[in-house]
Amino acid sequence: MHETIALCFGEVLQNAGPGVKQVVDRFLTKAGISELDISTRFGDVERVVTGVFGAGGKIMIVSTLSKVCDEYSLSLNVSYATSLHDRLEQLKERILVEKLVPKHYRRAVETTTFEDKAGTHAPWTD
Repeated sequence: MHETIALCFGEVLQNAGPGVKQVVDRFLTKAGISELDISTRFGDVERVVTGVFGAGGKIMIVSTLSKVCDEYSLSLNVSYATSLHDRLEQLKERILVEKLVPKHYRRAVETTTFEDKAGTHAPWTD
């Protein structure tokens, strides 16, 4: 789950452009936040990004949450929480409780392993 959140944040930064990514990386490094810490220190990440970019930073955070929700097939609906950080915490709890698997992982699993060489399907797929 932590790597998925970091992956989604990275995608948002990549879509924003190389200049924005460099600035955000520099400010996160100054704040002592590594890529591995993004999900555990999301409140700090939100503060840094909105401090640098203002409303644009808030859009980056919402976009990150939106991508995370898309990965786990959840709805974003930020009205359930008092802050974006709180909403991420709620999402993390739901992901853990429901044992959800992100789409990027499901796409990576090779489905051909469920078939034998003769082309017959696994017995549970009938």
